[in-house]
Amino acid sequence: MSAEGGIRDGNVKVHFNTREGVYKQMPISEYFYPKRVPFTQGPASTSTPVKTSFVKVNDGKEDQDCVCLTVGRELFYFMYKSIKDHSQPLEFLDKRTYKGVAPTCHDINQKSANAESVKVAVGFIAGQVQIIDVGTKQSLQIMNEDRCVEKSKVTCVRWFPNSENTLLSAHISGFMYTYDVSQPCPNVVPQYHSHPDKVGDGYMIHSIKVKSSTSNTNGNGVGTGNPLCRWTMTTDGSGVHNFSFSPCGRFIAIVTQNGYLRILDINTYDLLGCMKSYFGGLLSCCWSPDGRYVVTGGEDDLISVWSFCEKNVIARGRGHKSWVNDVS
Repeated sequence: MSAEGGIRDGNVKVHFNTREGVYKQMPISEYFYPKRVPFTQGPASTSTPVKTSFVKVNDGKEDQDCVCLTVGRELFYFMYKSIKDHSQPLEFLDKRTYKGVAPTCHDINQKSANAESVKVAVGFIAGQVQIIDVGTKQSLQIMNEDRCVEKSKVTCVRWFPNSENTLLSAHISGFMYTYDVSQPCPNVVPQYHSHPDKVGDGYMIHSIKVKSSTSNTNGNGVGTGNPLCRWTMTTDGSGVHNFSFSPCGRFIAIVTQNGYLRILDINTYDLLGCMKSYFGGLLSCCWSPDGRYVVTGGEDDLISVWSFCEKNVIARGRGHKSWVNDVS
C-alpha cells in the first residue's frame, strides 16, 4: 500500500491515502462503539488511558473469557468471544460512563467471580475506590467516598490473593490503604496509632484506631474499621506507581517514584528485598509465573530483572527510547 500525506504521530502513520480511499488507525475508545464515527482529519489523541482486566467464568456449560476495559471515563465489560466477528456490534454485559471523576485503574476479584456475579474494584483520579458488580450491574459500595481518607489519585488497586473482601489501593501521594469491603467506610478522617505496627527501610505501616465499642481485630491485630491500615511507602512524598502480588500470594512487589522496588511479606510486612532504579522513578512491576523473578520498568528506559532467590538484579534490558509504563 502506498501512503501519502498522512498525519504523523511521532514516526507512526495514523492514516493513509490510497486509491481505494482513506485508511485510518482507529483509537481503541472509538473502536468499541457499536456506531463508529466517520473519519475526520485532525491530530490523533494518545492521552486516553486504557486499562484491561480478564476473568474466566463458567456459565454452566463452558468457561467463558470475559474482559473488563476502561477507556477514559468509560468502563466496558463483555465476553471475549463476542469481538471475534468484527462486523457485528459489540454486546456489552455492562457499560458505564462516569461523568464526574474519571477512573484510573481497576481489578476483578478472581476469587468470587462466577457467571452471575463479578466484583470489580475501580480506582478514581480523586482518590475514591468503587466496588461494582458487572455481572448484576450493581454499584455495591464506595470506599473513601468523601475523600476523608485520601485525596490523591489512585494509581493501582488490587484484591488481595484468595480474598473475597480485602483490597489494597495505591496513591500518587505515596500512601497505600487496605480496605475490607464487607465493612462500612465512615466518612470521617481516620485516626492511626501513633506508633507504627512496622517500620522498615523507607516505609512504615500504621493500623487504624477504632472505638472500643466497635473494636474488632483480625489475626494480625489490625482493627476492622476502614481503612484497616495505611502503608507509608515513601518518606519524601514520592508516589506509589504500581504493585503486584506474587503468584503464591505471600509477597508483594511495590514500585515508587523515588526509584525503589521493595518486596514485602503481606502478613508480617517484613522487607525481603530492595532494588534501586538506574535513575528516575519505577513505573511498573510484575512477577514471573514461578515467583522467582520480578521485572520492572520505569523512567530509566530499562527493563530490570530482580531475582527473589539472589536478592539482586540479574539482568537489565536496554533498547527502549522512552519510559517503560507497563511490563508483564
